[in-house]
Amino acid sequence: MILSNRYNEKERREILFSEGVRLCFLGIGGVSMHALAHFCHARGIYVFGADRKENAYTRGLEAVGVRVFIPEAGAAIESASAVVCSLALGEEDKDVLRAREKNIPILTRGELLGALMEGYALSIAVSGSHGKSTVTAMLASVLTAAAKEPSVLSGAPLALSGESFRIGGAEYLVAEACEYGDSFLSLRPSLSLLLNLDADHPDYFSTEEALMRSFARFAMRSGIVFCAAGSKRLVSMCERYGIENVLFVGTDAACDYRYEVVGMENGYAALRFFDGKHTPVLLSLSVPGRFQAENAAMVLAAASYLGIDLGAAAAALEGFRGIDRRICRVHAYKKIPLYYDYAHHPAEIRATVQTLRQMHGSPVTVLFRPHTFSRTEALFSDFVSALSEADRVWITDIDGAREKGGRVRAEDLAAAVGGDYVPLLQAAAALGRVERGCAVIMGAGELLTVLESLVENAKKNS
Repeated sequence: MILSNRYNEKERREILFSEGVRLCFLGIGGVSMHALAHFCHARGIYVFGADRKENAYTRGLEAVGVRVFIPEAGAAIESASAVVCSLALGEEDKDVLRAREKNIPILTRGELLGALMEGYALSIAVSGSHGKSTVTAMLASVLTAAAKEPSVLSGAPLALSGESFRIGGAEYLVAEACEYGDSFLSLRPSLSLLLNLDADHPDYFSTEEALMRSFARFAMRSGIVFCAAGSKRLVSMCERYGIENVLFVGTDAACDYRYEVVGMENGYAALRFFDGKHTPVLLSLSVPGRFQAENAAMVLAAASYLGIDLGAAAAALEGFRGIDRRICRVHAYKKIPLYYDYAHHPAEIRATVQTLRQMHGSPVTVLFRPHTFSRTEALFSDFVSALSEADRVWITDIDGAREKGGRVRAEDLAAAVGGDYVPLLQAAAALGRVERGCAVIMGAGELLTVLESLVENAKKNS
């Protein structure tokens, strides 16, 4: 993992926003990095960058005049005033080494986000182990409907634009706040939403206590904290560390903001929300999953606090139809209902399987690609438990991402689940044989090749 020099707020502003600055983004083709590059470019900062491969994000940046080098910046990095790095990079990266040799300041993505956040009158950070992108997009939809013109930085494409960012006015900024590498400790948001707390990055947080301590430090750096009372770990964290700037959102009458699920129809939740000040609002969600009721309640709580009309906020949430790669129906595939889902943690897998069963009944078939060896090993028994809720399971090759290897194999997980191991290149053919129920391609790794093969075969056989 890349290391910065841990600049303080004043130093960050001077490095990033001084006159004539030239910023080089390493890993500029990532979903978060390319969005930050667009933000800086829109502010008139000279931006260029590098990534290992060309993709839609790099092409989009080049379309607005940002130079992107593939696969590395090389000597061009010497013209940079500062370098902004993705945490996916390591100290052995050639461009990182060049920057170090030339004494060019290196900052992380989180440090840049923290510096950008300081320029907004009201900043909102969405954090938690799961659901950040969905809640960020939900909140963006509500603020946009309320004519607040929010600027937005998300970890997934927004329903409003198909991009993972929105450059709005200078008053509101809504951004995902990721815990990996303590990235969110570079932020000082006006408001923060804490959704849940699970061990998702065992390669960085070696113990649950270390993870909880990091979230507590983030909460203490926030102005007001909206905390999901349904997360026992979050509630325990607030009690243990004496978090005082917190408002609880949950189903218990003692919560500052309360909601109740009043119905479930084919996997979609209806809820009633109470803020203690206005007439309760009733809304039916257009995104599947009982867990989405809590997400919507968190957004309504923030909207109420900001003085946004609850009826208008509820209407915006009813019209919200989700984000890419979150229980996303592949309509081009007609053989059975087929979904693509980003779930890569046992809690997410369980929620997705349960939701699909509510929507379609049985059987539910899962093709899962584990993401990182360390997560697969550390949460092995939890993965077995969650995946066992499906009727049929295929496990394909582990996506190591930033890791070179590990002690656990995809075959080990498949055997423990009672499923089958299938090589990635054969996964599309396996799923193509499913005739009943529904199926989901699940995981955080590169699974689009499987999806593309399935759709292509479906077109040939139609």
